[in-house]
Amino acid sequence: TLFRSPAATPDAATREVVDAFFAAVSRGDLAGLLAVLAPEVELRTQGPGGTFVIRGAREVASRATFGARAGALAHPVLADGVPGVLIAVGGRPVAVMALTVADGAVTAIRVLTDPDRLGQIVPSWVA
Repeated sequence: TLFRSPAATPDAATREVVDAFFAAVSRGDLAGLLAVLAPEVELRTQGPGGTFVIRGAREVASRATFGARAGALAHPVLADGVPGVLIAVGGRPVAVMALTVADGAVTAIRVLTDPDRLGQIVPSWVA
């Protein structure tokens, strides 16, 4: 299964980087994001329109601060074994983000926004 509840949490150092990333996103803090993103970070988004890839810390950070949504609730998850969040708005899942962390920085972010795929994989504990 793609998701597991966060019972099997990543190590403390990884969790600290992930928490700092999401805190910076929620504040719209570009400098905070740049502090936790690797220079060569890759953001890969799969949505109804296909797959989009953005590379580079500044490009990813500006996209992440722009993409923060009011009223969104983030549920911590492990997605494919890496830490991330399931983002819900109005009780409906809208995205899953999975972050790969190496050497104290986020090196890859995978985002799934396709409603059909989300409907197939989101666990019942979210509803």
